[in-house]
Amino acid sequence: VDAPAKLNLCLEVLGRREGGFHDLRTLMATIGLCDTLRVAPRHDGALRLTVLGQPCLTAGVPTDRSNLVIRAFEALREAAGSDWGADVTLVKRIPSQAGLGGGSSDAAAALVAGSRLWELFWPLERLEKLGALLGSDVPFFVRAIGDRTTRAAIATGRGEVVAPTSAARGVAAVVVKPPQGLATAAVYGACRPQDYAPEKGENRTTAAAQALRQGRLGELARAMTNGLEAAARRLQPGLRSLTKAFEAVGCRAHQLSGSGSAYFGLFPTVGEARRVAETLRALRIGKVCVTTIT
Repeated sequence: VDAPAKLNLCLEVLGRREGGFHDLRTLMATIGLCDTLRVAPRHDGALRLTVLGQPCLTAGVPTDRSNLVIRAFEALREAAGSDWGADVTLVKRIPSQAGLGGGSSDAAAALVAGSRLWELFWPLERLEKLGALLGSDVPFFVRAIGDRTTRAAIATGRGEVVAPTSAARGVAAVVVKPPQGLATAAVYGACRPQDYAPEKGENRTTAAAQALRQGRLGELARAMTNGLEAAARRLQPGLRSLTKAFEAVGCRAHQLSGSGSAYFGLFPTVGEARRVAETLRALRIGKVCVTTIT
């Protein structure tokens, strides 16, 4: 099962809840960059995880129950009232601490794969509810992985309430992951009230979704925002160099994804994205990837 990364094309922080969570309104879209989960049944009830990939991507990735993949299989098994086991191989391509949703997508892939492996064949709605217990972004990825017609969605609440929306094909993206990562909890902890979207302001997420459906990058660029970017810059001032780099190449639609540290720009064609990627690679500001919303 492929576990795609995501971009937050718009992310509005609406306020802080009791308990530390924040209310959000965000437009997310999956991209071609993905991890891959391979699973096979075990008959001794054990859950075994092996992580493969480039050392820079696998370093520090746990293989015990502190990994969301194992926790997802455990949650599914407990909900089904079973003692099934599985051998799981996770091939990592999505960098961690990037705001690209790699861990959440891997967990969602585990729920979808486990439902098939253990012949539960649960509906996506049931897996989404289970996924919400694991992380705010997991329900979105469950829907995107289980129903490949879902490439984008508006998420509300703390991110767990998902409303799929359509996305025009052919939108290309250049993603830059700088050497430094950002922990999601730290970024939210650095978020201040002045970062919140105005209570009576424009619903930029809905405007961005409409522009994405129609493939109008100019309108999308005007709607794009990320309410976590100021907090991320407080923790990592070097992110400003990424903003300047995308401005220098003439990209109009660019911003931080999620809590960072990955930064991205959107382009009308893959060819244009590749040309820009070569320029950005020469600047040595991070690992550069060309992909599409898919």
